[in-house]
Amino acid sequence: ERLDRERYEFMFVGRIDRWQRWFESAVARRTIRRLSPYMRPRARFVEIGVGSGTLLAHAAALGVDVSGCDLSTAVCDYVREVHGISVNRGAVHTLPASSDYDIVVMNHVLEHAYDPIAMLREVRDRLRPGGVVHIAVPNVASWNARWSGWTSYAPYHLVYFTPETLQ
Repeated sequence: ERLDRERYEFMFVGRIDRWQRWFESAVARRTIRRLSPYMRPRARFVEIGVGSGTLLAHAAALGVDVSGCDLSTAVCDYVREVHGISVNRGAVHTLPASSDYDIVVMNHVLEHAYDPIAMLREVRDRLRPGGVVHIAVPNVASWNARWSGWTSYAPYHLVYFTPETLQ
């Protein structure tokens, strides 16, 4: 709760500058391009860890049935108010198990999980057969991870992945 207040409520919500908005929009467009084979109208799309809601807003503009799931009350409220998108406040297991999502997106979420395997099982239980899960995590084996000051080393990152360990 303290991290939520310090990181999201006071530092994040409503304090997104023009550069961050542009960057998030570019990343959202790139993610949607990757997911385009699955982005048919009315496809069920859920983002776990919604950030500012930018990806959800881009997907909604394509006619996709979007929703979110996030632990932060402040983030959930922000995305609901700014984008008008439904966001479930809670962990993955609080989503209905029979949701049958076509697309599940987890951008920079899995490294925060105490038990990533259990979280992925919860996601699988909510995925429609033939659906897709898009996962992005910091790559501890990347060239820039060897540099001092790499921004992905954080006290709230509980697990670090390489391409091999993620697979």
